Amino acid sequence: MNTPQIVVGIDGSRAAERAMLWAAEEAGRRGARLLIAHAGDVDSNAGTAGPTDYARALMVDAQTAVDDSGIGCEVATFLDDEEPVRLLSRLSRQAQLVVVGSHGVGRLAGAFLGKAAYRVATHAHCPVALVPAAWEPAGAAQPVVVGVSATPAASSALDYAFAEAELRGVPLTAVRSWCRADWSPASPTALYESGDRFENRQAERAQLILRPFLDAHPSVEVATVVTGEPIEDALLSAAREADQLIVGCRSRSGRRQSRLGWTTSRLMHESPCPVIVIGPPSSTSVTTTQLSAVGSPAPASGRER
Repeated sequence: MNTPQIVVGIDGSRAAERAMLWAAEEAGRRGARLLIAHAGDVDSNAGTAGPTDYARALMVDAQTAVDDSGIGCEVATFLDDEEPVRLLSRLSRQAQLVVVGSHGVGRLAGAFLGKAAYRVATHAHCPVALVPAAWEPAGAAQPVVVGVSATPAASSALDYAFAEAELRGVPLTAVRSWCRADWSPASPTALYESGDRFENRQAERAQLILRPFLDAHPSVEVATVVTGEPIEDALLSAAREADQLIVGCRSRSGRRQSRLGWTTSRLMHESPCPVIVIGPPSSTSVTTTQLSAVGSPAPASGRER
């Protein structure tokens, strides 16, 4: 099968339903198939495994909700008794995007929410979108927001963000913070410069980093924000009027090291708009520039309908 695929995990919660409808919109926009996945609720009777009545009802309700939304995309369902994070991580190998719902901090979490959403973002082999339960799309087109730095993780996020803005036909807000600046290319005397001169240097640095992406996506309108706020605070502020927030994650040097740092983790939990977590260049993440060329074969096991 050559149809690209977006996977969404559902568990019957409001957050998962919101995530599913967001994922359906993405599938319709990209010409992709939506695979609705649910873990557990599979009975074994006389050696024959099958979905429970709850799982059947959940999948029927999910397909009905997508149909009633009027979003035009191919829909399939997938049931398995595998642990939820393992299931979504496995399905991510054959997906452009995995989507999960998120309540954020201080709320009860369902099977695909809270710590599980964090684990999916940590282990998935493609970009992961976390959709807040309370999020609703704005009537007017809103920008894609991304941070600007010279790190490999930021480069992956910028690549994805520019492609997303181009795909959606919306502007991009690029946020550069000097609170924890990348000093490697800067003169040691930068610390002693006047405030205006230092800010100008940071603005120039932002444009230097952005230049390859601007050249590759000339149709994307870009607004650059240069600030002394911590980057997480500046991104959260910009996300209040954004369509989505794109964040990068670092590569892992060992099995015990999470690729999600403190900044990315906070943004995942507190962003008012959907957050998409992008892996480093060495990972198997799929950027939107590859969407039209990537096919997704159906999962090899489980119960797909």
